[in-house]
Amino acid sequence: MSSRPASHPLWARRSIARCGVVVLATFTSGGLVLPAASADTAASIPIDPGYVELSIPPNSPPDVYAGEVTSPLEFSPFQVRPAAWGGSLDFYLPEQVVPAGAGLQVSLDLQPSETGDPTRTYSSDSADPADALTLTDLGNGGYEVDLPADDGVNGPIGVLTLSDLMTVSGDPDVVLLDPVRWTLDLTAGPSSSGMILPLVADAPACDGATADCTSTTVTAGDSFTVTLPTTSKVYALGARSFTTSAFSITPVAGGTPVALAAAVAGDGSSVSLVVPAETAAGRFVLDSVITDGTPAFVASVESVLDVVAATDVVTATNVGLTSETGWEEHVDPAGSGAPAPVLVVSAVSVVVGAGGALALRSRRRAEG
Repeated sequence: MSSRPASHPLWARRSIARCGVVVLATFTSGGLVLPAASADTAASIPIDPGYVELSIPPNSPPDVYAGEVTSPLEFSPFQVRPAAWGGSLDFYLPEQVVPAGAGLQVSLDLQPSETGDPTRTYSSDSADPADALTLTDLGNGGYEVDLPADDGVNGPIGVLTLSDLMTVSGDPDVVLLDPVRWTLDLTAGPSSSGMILPLVADAPACDGATADCTSTTVTAGDSFTVTLPTTSKVYALGARSFTTSAFSITPVAGGTPVALAAAVAGDGSSVSLVVPAETAAGRFVLDSVITDGTPAFVASVESVLDVVAATDVVTATNVGLTSETGWEEHVDPAGSGAPAPVLVVSAVSVVVGAGGALALRSRRRAEG
């Protein structure tokens, strides 16, 4: 079993745990310089999270992730699904999800409005035939639910709940947030309808249980590489290429996300990103959004970046300074054009936040 507690799904919250960092500086003969990766030693960040949460967003339209991918990941507005009294509703579970134990359980709560209390419940495991909900296994992860007839008293809103689900992998650090719910309007739909169930993988940058963060230092204006190891949990779930992906950085202290231009390798296994040169020093969350090329699966993986400012070089002519150390005033021989000695000063940006609170980033949406 995983030691990490289950949390709310990505569509209901996005969070980074509390972390702190001190960027150390080193002295050189030319001044004070922050350590930074050169172009020959560009930083590399693997998409290889230790913990992933899976969720199926409620009431997402079938084309929720079709077309262009965005970072941070955006979710479609809440929608009540049309259905019909006495009709049927079919759906296919994502290939990464299967029923657990005795099998998939389905229930339908009837209520007068979207926010009203249930007045009657039908269930696939009901001992009372009058309240039984017929569930048919169609094979290959497909199921059909026969919806009840209108009794003239309960409804017309129904909340359909799927429970007793698990991941195919059985990995204790890949957790499915169960149950899954949809809100139906039983007066608005055709007699038969279907649903596509998109799966969202959320890998937060920090483990909220331990408040432990691993960060990568990048200099503003420099490039860095993001890779997708074949041993990664995200790779195993279905995101196996950066071909359909998007990236952004957001200050943990709050601010507007900045989209990063991406240069994807020919085989799709890595991507080169550049931190804009004007980016202020500080701690950022890198949000890597990757899909399997279909609307069925999308992963949002967070990493922590410590951005340091590019080193500035300032020249200053020393005039009239003498000392026992051997420094002498510079005198330009007539017509020589020799440059005066310069004092090299490095503009240093030090991020100090040990124990500081990282901002809670959240996106909430209504749930039926």
